[in-house]
Amino acid sequence: MAKIDKNQPLPSHTKLSYDECYAKFVLEYCYPERYGTLSVLDKPDLQNRSLDIGVEVTASVSKNFKAAESIACKLPYLSKDQSEKMREKLEKLHVKWHPPVLIHSPEPVYFEPTIEMVETKFEKLNSGHYQQLSTYDLFVWVNLFLDDAKTRHELLDKFVSMCDKECNYSFIFIYAIDTLYAFDLCNKQVKCFELKQQNYDFARKARQMVEDAEADQL
Repeated sequence: MAKIDKNQPLPSHTKLSYDECYAKFVLEYCYPERYGTLSVLDKPDLQNRSLDIGVEVTASVSKNFKAAESIACKLPYLSKDQSEKMREKLEKLHVKWHPPVLIHSPEPVYFEPTIEMVETKFEKLNSGHYQQLSTYDLFVWVNLFLDDAKTRHELLDKFVSMCDKECNYSFIFIYAIDTLYAFDLCNKQVKCFELKQQNYDFARKARQMVEDAEADQL
């Protein structure tokens, strides 16, 4: 496996998932006593077995958003001709590139796909294929704003109503545009963490973790 170039975007396939590494640092920062030091494993994705806790990490974002983000990561490293072709692709996705910012066309704030995805994660948690732990949480990436208190409490009610299984999530974390929303399903509360100032550090550490894992395989 080739060594990762520190001046280039990460490859699309790596031993460790960048998103999972990023989620690890977010949770360790916001809830140090709950998580301690998490390991990146599988089923669930993040685990601290000494604390008997695990976190599944997933995303609920549109295909257009994923495609645009992928293109934007590559743009600074392309030739002029290649860059122009990629910008044309962004236009077809109704996205404008104003370095270093992507401007997406307004989309309706529609959380039904996220709710359906969370329901699916509850079902998988009860499939018998996960490491046996006493506590499970769920971390979800979204590309929507969640700054409306009414919407947050409607989501909380939806998530709490799903807790009728043998095995349930205790917390559901929604990471939405620089803010972590912590849905405490046991106590029926929502807490918000503004993380704009910490994001660069999370990103730097997550990338380094991915790079280190790749270097260990050489």
